[in-house]
Order: sequence, then C-alpha cells, then structure tokens
Amino acid sequence: MFVRLVPLLLLSTLAACHRPAPPAATQADIVDLDPVTQGRRIKIVWAQSATAGTADIAAQGQDLLLVGLDSKDGKGPRPLLPSLRNIFKPLLSPDGSEVVFTDRFPEPHILSVNWQSGEISDLGPGVAVATWAEAGVPIPWIYALEEIDQAARGGLMGKRLVRFTRANPTDREIIWTQTPMDADGFQLSRDATHASGLLPSPEASILTLPDGKATKLASASWPMLAPDNSYVISTLDPEQSTLTLRAPQQDEPWNIIANTSGGRIWHPRWSNNPGVIAFTGPYPIAPNHPTFKDNPHSLGGEIFIARMGASATQLLSVVQVTHNDRGDVYPDVWVENSFIETLASFPQKPAEREAALVVVEVAAIVVHHRLRPVRLQQRLQGHPTPHPRRHPPLPPHPQTIRPPRPLLGPRHFPRLF
Repeated sequence: MFVRLVPLLLLSTLAACHRPAPPAATQADIVDLDPVTQGRRIKIVWAQSATAGTADIAAQGQDLLLVGLDSKDGKGPRPLLPSLRNIFKPLLSPDGSEVVFTDRFPEPHILSVNWQSGEISDLGPGVAVATWAEAGVPIPWIYALEEIDQAARGGLMGKRLVRFTRANPTDREIIWTQTPMDADGFQLSRDATHASGLLPSPEASILTLPDGKATKLASASWPMLAPDNSYVISTLDPEQSTLTLRAPQQDEPWNIIANTSGGRIWHPRWSNNPGVIAFTGPYPIAPNHPTFKDNPHSLGGEIFIARMGASATQLLSVVQVTHNDRGDVYPDVWVENSFIETLASFPQKPAEREAALVVVEVAAIVVHHRLRPVRLQQRLQGHPTPHPRRHPPLPPHPQTIRPPRPLLGPRHFPRLF
C-alpha cells in the first residue's frame, strides 16, 4: 500500500538558525582500521557532543555534530555539516555517498547530507531507521517510522513503519502496522524480508516483512540483524557487556563478550558487511541507569568497530576509532564491496531453502508413484515399504505443502528460535 504525503516542513526549515559547528574532536594519530577492514575502504558516521566533557547518550539535544570518517581520504574525523543541530541515528546510504539522519526539532523530520558536497535535503516527516537497496538496483530506499511518540522512555517510537525512495520521499509504502516500534534496534536482512526490532522496548523481536509475523526473542535491548540472508540476530544483555546471538534452525543461543575494554557498551549495530559491527563504550555505569547523567565518570562514548568470524562466535579484532573527551554516539559503518559477503557458517535464506527441499522431496515421491504405485499406496496407508533405503520417506502432511513464497512476502520462518 502506498500513501501520498503532503510535506509538512518547508525548505525554510533548512535555513533555520543553527549554531556554527566547531571542529570535530582532534586526535593525535590516525587510527589503523585494517585489523577490522582488512584493507578495504570504510566510512563511519556518528553524532558527537560539541562540548568537551559532555555526552548526549540518546542524541536528544541540539548541540550535536554530524561527524564522518573516510579511511581513504586522509582527513580523519570531520564535521559533515557546518552547524550544530539535533543528529539522531545517522545512517549511511547503501553506496556510502550520503548520510540520512533525523532531527527531532521542532518535530522529527528526516534529512540527507551528501558526503562530498555537504548539500542537505529535506525528506519529510518521520524518523529514519534504515537504508536499503536491492542487489544490482541503484535505487536507495529509506525505512522510517511515522506517528512518533517522543516521550517513549526518552527515545523515539512510531506507530507505523514505511519506506520510500530517496528520489520520491512523498510516496510512502506501508511496511509494518501491527505494533508500535522503537527507533533503536531496527535493522534489515539483505533481502529486506526480515528485520530486528523493539516492539516496543524491551520486546526484542524478529519481524517478517511486510506486516507478517513478529517473534519475540527476549526482554533485551539493541537487537541487530546480520546484513546477509542468514537471519542471525543479536541482542545486548542486561549487563550491557555481552551480545546474545540466535540463528534459525539452532535451538540454543550463544554469547560473545563485547566489553573488551572492561566497561559496558551501547549502540551496537551491524555494518553493511556481515563481518563488521560497531558500538560505543566503555561505560562504567549503564547508559540507561537513572544516575548516568549525574555521574562525572560516565562519559565513555568512544566509537569501536570489530570484526566477527564467519561463525559469529567471537570478535576477532577490535579497534577503537575515536580518542577524545566528547561523547560519541550512534555509529553506522559502511564497508566497500560488501554486497555478496555472508556469515559463511550459516545457510542463506534458510526458510526458502527448506521449503525448496520439501518441494523437491514431494516431486521425487510423485515420480515414485508413477513407477511403483503399489508401494506408494502402502506408504499412504501406513504400511512399511519393503525397501526403505531406496525410497525417501513421505513428508508428514503432504496436503499442506506449498511452494516457496515470493521474495518480498514470506510468512513463515521454520523452527524459528
């Protein structure tokens, strides 16, 4: 379903008075990112407090810088906008050429910034939660929440999830309406048929899109979904130090210790590469603790990136990207040439693979019926076949078998969690 929106924000909003942005926090040395990126180009974007010694952990204020780092331009971290404003959840476009973010003031609205030119565009009301492009199709989509509740536990929550193209932001396709959803924790699979989400916090869930099934995983924070089609999902444990991962067709979850610096982490997010994640930390006090803002030692908020193995059982290398006295929050990472990489230890599209295997098995039984109708009849009547090794077993309810659904509309997730 598509709905036509009338832009609520005039271009004059873009010309609103914002304080000039100071330089990004300086660092003594250029950080070597190769242990994580393995020599490939990487872009990182995040929100940074403009004042030393302060942190805006939920990106609620207007004194924030939009900071970007390109590993190949030699410029280090730099502001991508000339003025301060609210910067909530900056997201890199699928090709890394633009940054999409949300400004909460005066009402939540979505903006995009060209990485090279700094040109800014208004994409209308809502809260941006993901960017996506179909493989081989250079048309970027933006996923956004609408009907926003800004009082939801200090964060942002929407009653409806939509998507639209960068070129036509007023034509919006409705994707999810079943439950309210938090802006934090939404992340798409590569085929955009599944997503992680908080429905709302702390109900960490995996969703089948569009408007399909929602399966609750745990009461946890910061779910994130692998950006391939393995549908591996991670949540952050209550102590904010361990990532708990789950995969289809695996009965038990497993853990990865992420507090390599000895403190708590926050803002975990998978990059566009299944082997690279980002997070912030270390925090001596949980960022969601009531006394966090009052604790003089709670700043934390450095950006980390980490490489994950193909089995997603450990972090192989971790690099601290920032070293400064300002709070850095909401990192997003883009790695070049990541559109075909996968978590190799996990099957891709496990739901469709299993459905295809069932269809093949049914076809084999139909051929069997044509060649040996007596033996097939014996099977259907529950009698043992004289040659069990030569003939595949009959699936338990053949009348319920259906071919795989189209790519964008699966409604089942076999043996999910």
